[in-house]
Amino acid sequence: MSCKKDIESKITITGNSKELINNTIYLKEYNHFNYLNKSYILDSTMVDSLGDFQFSIKADSPELITISKYSLPPLSYQVFKETPNIYYYSFCANFFANEPCLYIDTKKNYSITHWDTKNQDSSIIFNNENQNLLRNYYRTIDYRGLVTDENRQPLNIAATEAWDIILEEKEKRIKDYNLKNTSPINSFENYLITEISLGAVNDFLIWTNLQENKDIDPEFYNSILEIYNSEEWSKNSVEYYKLTERYITHQLNLAKDKNKNYYEPTNEKLEFAKKYAKANIKDKYLQNLQEILKQHP
Repeated sequence: MSCKKDIESKITITGNSKELINNTIYLKEYNHFNYLNKSYILDSTMVDSLGDFQFSIKADSPELITISKYSLPPLSYQVFKETPNIYYYSFCANFFANEPCLYIDTKKNYSITHWDTKNQDSSIIFNNENQNLLRNYYRTIDYRGLVTDENRQPLNIAATEAWDIILEEKEKRIKDYNLKNTSPINSFENYLITEISLGAVNDFLIWTNLQENKDIDPEFYNSILEIYNSEEWSKNSVEYYKLTERYITHQLNLAKDKNKNYYEPTNEKLEFAKKYAKANIKDKYLQNLQEILKQHP
């Protein structure tokens, strides 16, 4: 039984993990644009003697959630808070594959039929096709591996060729997963399209960072960054957060004639964020900047 009782709860998440019998587990929200939030634990419960557990949450709870045996903040929160300067490089897709991660966009219940910690394809199995699809994506995606050698060093190819290789993989994923760009903004489909599409952009930009020869056509580089403004992206996406940071950094670079990968929070960065952050995440992004500036004026 869940530790928090709420008669208004509408969604039930059940599961089984023989490894975690008699352990407390935690249901957490993922909201990357609000990574300073200390109230990320939505609920906690004890795994019973058979390995069964259950959570109940309101239907208007955060769409993206994870279940963990640890009460620490989600891993992406820890990276963005402790080492924000490597935001663009540090994210590992397995943050979302090593533990149950669900995107809830309907009023239905969810079940995790199997969960172990062996980090294999079969270690987490949902009774829901979308959730299994999401885990498959995080388990298998590796855009960077397509344009780097066995040592993860960038292939000696033109930037346009590298982008075409990544773009082909991006489009294949969207087709294979039967995703439609017309999906509602808060839907599972839009979330996964955002992760796939902006993940491609972010990994291409990492490839450009790794290039010893920085002579990449500025107009082409700008066109890739402007993908940020091309669609209504899911506010839950970690790739959206990364590209927001990238885009604001790019605008600061243009204004200052510099080539930095990160700018510490300042009043100047705050003003650029007000101008360039997209509407559906602007308030949260500004709130984080303002909180950091209060802590470190």
